[in-house]
Amino acid sequence: MIYIFEDKQALDLEPISLTRPIFEVRSGPDTFLERILKMIHDDYSLIVRDEFKKLSQEQHPEAKVNPSELEAGLWILGSAYWNKDAIELMQGKPNTIFKSNGRFVGANLSKQEAEDWVGKGGPLKEDYLGLDEIELEVPSARYLWEILSQISLSISSYLPFIQFNENQDKVYAHPSVHIPKQVVFNVEKGPIIIEENVVIKPFSYIEGPVYLGKNSIVQAHSNLSNSIIGPHCKVAGEVHGCIFQSFSNKAHDGHLGDAFIGEWVNLGAGTTNSNLKNNYTSVIMDVNGKKHNTGTLFMGALIGDHSKTAIGTQLNTGTVIGPACNVLAHSFPGKKIAPFTFYLNGKKRKMNWDDFLHTAKIVQSRRNRTMAETQILILEKIYSEL
Repeated sequence: MIYIFEDKQALDLEPISLTRPIFEVRSGPDTFLERILKMIHDDYSLIVRDEFKKLSQEQHPEAKVNPSELEAGLWILGSAYWNKDAIELMQGKPNTIFKSNGRFVGANLSKQEAEDWVGKGGPLKEDYLGLDEIELEVPSARYLWEILSQISLSISSYLPFIQFNENQDKVYAHPSVHIPKQVVFNVEKGPIIIEENVVIKPFSYIEGPVYLGKNSIVQAHSNLSNSIIGPHCKVAGEVHGCIFQSFSNKAHDGHLGDAFIGEWVNLGAGTTNSNLKNNYTSVIMDVNGKKHNTGTLFMGALIGDHSKTAIGTQLNTGTVIGPACNVLAHSFPGKKIAPFTFYLNGKKRKMNWDDFLHTAKIVQSRRNRTMAETQILILEKIYSEL
């Protein structure tokens, strides 16, 4: 049995991890979980925060979620970039803890060891202690900007999993994709992967590494580079160093740089973010109740699920917008906007729950989707705790 777990640092992947387990965060062309499942053939269980138990069971009926009965097996961190060699090494080392750069990333535990750990709260409360330790070369993501820094590597490592052939040098396009003659590809810095039913409109410039997920649209005259666009997204204007989770739109002009965008986000026409401070110092971001030095000069915005910006919105360097916000501002809003905030030119109020839910259902119906009750309950929990 393999147990894929969230750990006590799950909220450091805010705002994306406020509405999903950490292994459902897009780590590249795949989510962390999708990447892991390509490497394992054993039965697996998911260990998640209580509020995600029903959602995870609904999305992964083949898995056990927070099982009451445990078995001997591997425990692997859901926000690590696992590889087959590391997993095979773990399987041959029973009664052992595995760390990477000092972070607890996994363990090979007996049934009794697992039961004792979970009885004390498990990985969501504390790391396992008291066994032999082995250092693994398995990087993990504690913060979203660390995932953004891995865009190039994650796209390159995805190449062996592509189910279609290379169309031209370092450009991999699904046979369903029509590429207009007026589209320019530049693969000097990395490959370009274009999945099924992607639409790329004329006069766009795409500079690899870039991944375009299924059913996404690149609008005409777009400038796209070093980015991962999840399925069912629309992008336009200048997009660099970004990850879109899925079902989100930046369908008009404006600059978006070094940003992580959740699901069902809509950026109004002309929305632009800064990703570099004028004094050329490292960007500080307010995540999980603390200010963190990202260690990078280039960092734009983190935007949670269901949030929206109005036309002409300007976002400052290092802005964090929680889920379900509505931001209307023609000058920079605050750099930390709490979930369910209606922000209008410096004034903030809590969104009305019924109004939010009504709009969210309309947005999803436009993509022939229905908001699951399990998702509503997660958002309702966030709302009630504000």
